[in-house]
Amino acid sequence: MKRTVALCALLVGCSSSDPGSNGEIRVGLLLPYTGKDGAAGANYERGVIMAAEKVNAAGGLANKPLRILFSDTHSDVRRGLAGAQTLVDQGVVAIIGPENDELARRLFPVLDNNGVSLLTPSSTSVSTVRSTTSLWFRLAPSGKDLGAQLAKRMKANGAKVVALVRTADEYEAAFATGVSERLTASGVELKDSVVINGSAASFTEPITIVSQAEPDAIVLAADPSTGSRFVNEFAVVAKQAKRRWYLSPSLEQEAFVLNSFPEAVEGMTGVAAAVNQNDAQTDAFTAEFLDRWKGSTPTTGAFFYYDALALFAVAYEGAAARSKDGEIAPSVLHESILNSSGTSGFVINWDELQKGVTTARAGTPVDYSGLTGVIQLDPSGARSTVYQRFWTITGGEIVQLQK
Repeated sequence: MKRTVALCALLVGCSSSDPGSNGEIRVGLLLPYTGKDGAAGANYERGVIMAAEKVNAAGGLANKPLRILFSDTHSDVRRGLAGAQTLVDQGVVAIIGPENDELARRLFPVLDNNGVSLLTPSSTSVSTVRSTTSLWFRLAPSGKDLGAQLAKRMKANGAKVVALVRTADEYEAAFATGVSERLTASGVELKDSVVINGSAASFTEPITIVSQAEPDAIVLAADPSTGSRFVNEFAVVAKQAKRRWYLSPSLEQEAFVLNSFPEAVEGMTGVAAAVNQNDAQTDAFTAEFLDRWKGSTPTTGAFFYYDALALFAVAYEGAAARSKDGEIAPSVLHESILNSSGTSGFVINWDELQKGVTTARAGTPVDYSGLTGVIQLDPSGARSTVYQRFWTITGGEIVQLQK
């Protein structure tokens, strides 16, 4: 498993075998480093590490060093659950992640029984499920919401007849629901909805179904590996006039572009959660990321993962300031996370995280306004405002589109 080793020089200890957490505050990072979703893990991790560096530069949390523990989901629910349990056993107070909806849903009993918070930075579809202790927080728009926004774009682009192709993954299913409901409400004909299996040897049957529908637009919702295979086979088998393709957020990855025929993906349009509309802040973080990781460019997920740890840090420090005996009750931490999102307190930006931690430590309420815009969470823990953007593939590169 590939891991970022720079953290060992930054945080207390490198061994993950010590179950005790005295003397440090531990936060778990539950990500896919291997498997079908493994291409994204390392980039997201780097965003968290950058936030952790700033927190420790401010003295850590509650006067203790912050330590990040890592666990690989292997892009598998069963192994991801085992990894989460390992993090809990190691004394983490929160887990950031995961990228898989089913895994996130099945984590709730583990988290509830141990009073561990879950901050989900990705565009999940878990918004309809409530943890019994309300320790779950979603910082990105739901897959269904983003699907609806893509459907609006398709309607504006003149789509008349649409075919929808997706995997059985829970996120892609929710995304497809958002697309289909919005298209239907807009009077656009949804001709076919086809579910594909990433382990199938061939996609001949679903390609035939889509081709016979004669759509003028095709929506593809899949992981990068399955998506590139389907696109390539479609280009070979369905030798017909080119149609407009629309993509789910999962396909905004270099792996999808690199493994697809260039002429097949050229001009495809996708949707994703938006980062800060303040170009100066976005550019500043990108420059710092490039410098810190020697030329590696931050993906959208890195922005959200940085925000997740930053929000948790100021909230945890605020909760610690209110806890007289040093023990933070889950209900107090829950309230502090909700109160640290908004604009009612002392507002800090992403590059003021050190100041935010020390300010919260002194007992002053702090609101974190992050790289992904103002973070306002509703009482259920979900982000109350949808920020989306659109992107396309041009010359083998993913390019952002203007609104």
